[in-house]
Amino acid sequence: MASELAQLQDDAEHWQPRHKTSLEVATRDFDYEEAVIRLRVGDRTFNIARRGLTQRSPVFREMFSLPQPASPNPPEVVLHDDRKFFAAYLWLIHADHLDVLAFNEAPADDNYLRRWYGIAYTAHKYQANSIATYAIGLALDYLQRVARDESFLVGAAASLLLAVITQWGADTSQGTRARQILRIVLYRRAHFDADWSPEDAHHMGTR
Repeated sequence: MASELAQLQDDAEHWQPRHKTSLEVATRDFDYEEAVIRLRVGDRTFNIARRGLTQRSPVFREMFSLPQPASPNPPEVVLHDDRKFFAAYLWLIHADHLDVLAFNEAPADDNYLRRWYGIAYTAHKYQANSIATYAIGLALDYLQRVARDESFLVGAAASLLLAVITQWGADTSQGTRARQILRIVLYRRAHFDADWSPEDAHHMGTR
C-alpha cells in the first residue's frame, strides 16, 4: 500500500496537462472577457467563444492569434467542414461533463457512432489530438461490438473504417485497429452464415 501511495504521489508531481492552457488561464476566475467568433459551416453560422476553440487546437489558436475586435457583429469566418460533424465537435467542447457521461451511458446506436466519429474527424483535422484519440476510440469500440449483429450495415461500416484508415494512416494504432475490424466486417459479408475464423474471433476480443 505504501508503495502504491508513493507511486500516486510521484504521478501527481509529474502530471502534465494534455493541452497548453492552464486551468488558471482557462477559467480566469470565471470572469470572461472574450470576443465571440462567428463561424460559418455550410448553411449554419455558429457564434462561439474563442477560448473553447483554441484551448486544445493549435490550428484554431493560430487562426485566432490576433486580437479580435470587440464588436456586436464580429467578422464571419468560413470553414469548409461537414456541418453535422462540426456541430458534434462544438457539442463536446461546450457540453457539461455530466451530459457527455449521460450520452455515453445511454444505449449506443447509429447516432452514437455518427457523433463520436464526427467529433474525431473534426478534432483530427484541427489537431486537437487528445479529443481525436478519445473520440475515435469510442467509435471503433462501437463498431467492434456491433460487427456480430445480424442487422449490421456492412457497407456503411466498411466505408467509415476505410475513412479512418485514410485519415489516421494505415500504420497508426487507429488505422491498424480499423483494418482489423474491417477484415471482420468483410468476412461477415462474404460468409454470413459461416463460423468465425480463429483469427477473426481473436481480433473481436482485442483492441
